[in-house]
Amino acid sequence: MKKVLFICMLLALVSCESEETKINKAKEVVSLFASNTAFENLEKLPLYYPDIKKIEGRFLALKDFQLLNAVLNERTISVIGKAQGNEVLFEVEKKNGKYIITKTKGLSMFVYSELYKYCKQIGCIKDDNYDIEISKICFEKRFEFNSLVESIKREIEQNVRLENHTVQGGYGYVTGNITYKNYSNFTIPRDTYNLYVEYLNSKGKVLFKEKTVEFTTLTYGESNTTWVSKDVQGASKIAVSLEITNTDFIEKILAEHAKGSDCTYSNNL
Repeated sequence: MKKVLFICMLLALVSCESEETKINKAKEVVSLFASNTAFENLEKLPLYYPDIKKIEGRFLALKDFQLLNAVLNERTISVIGKAQGNEVLFEVEKKNGKYIITKTKGLSMFVYSELYKYCKQIGCIKDDNYDIEISKICFEKRFEFNSLVESIKREIEQNVRLENHTVQGGYGYVTGNITYKNYSNFTIPRDTYNLYVEYLNSKGKVLFKEKTVEFTTLTYGESNTTWVSKDVQGASKIAVSLEITNTDFIEKILAEHAKGSDCTYSNNL
């Protein structure tokens, strides 16, 4: 009986890992995972993070990875690392005798997008969501987000119009000042748009369309005046049109100012 008890106690001591051992093994798993992402050894990643295939879209390549901290919380070891200036949280657990990553936050590339911020703004993403949930939500909401970006883009383009002008024609030459105004509710940053001057005949047909050189930010409600001079035979009317060439600022507007609840946008913009 004493011999059996001794063997049981010995086995218990052998199988019992110290807190330091658990933390070090968790760090090792995370480091191996990070190294394989950096070298794009994708086939090896599920060995350390079995659920990684559940993350929608791209994930961060952990180049120049640094371990910052590791804490044991009951059965879970929380490991925080940093790569490319971004912090990533790893939850590590021992399952079937092996340490594996069970959850991450900051690995999904969606976390660094305006789409992610938009989803948080309208209540789709909570603070306790991890990469798998976050990426799934963002993946499902991407079409809605892109549609809103296009809708605001069209609204801006349609609401920059000619306000007045002093253009006169003579001998086929058209010269004068034109004043156009941003009637939309949005400020248009410089280098995000092209402004065109359209020369039309008496029936409204566009005879010539010319891109102007504009380098100014156009605040909502603001007017701007520019000089035009062009040799266009038959021109008797003039108009302007604006084309948004970079929608990053629109994505940022949605990310910072969209409102909603229960993952439904309130159409406040």
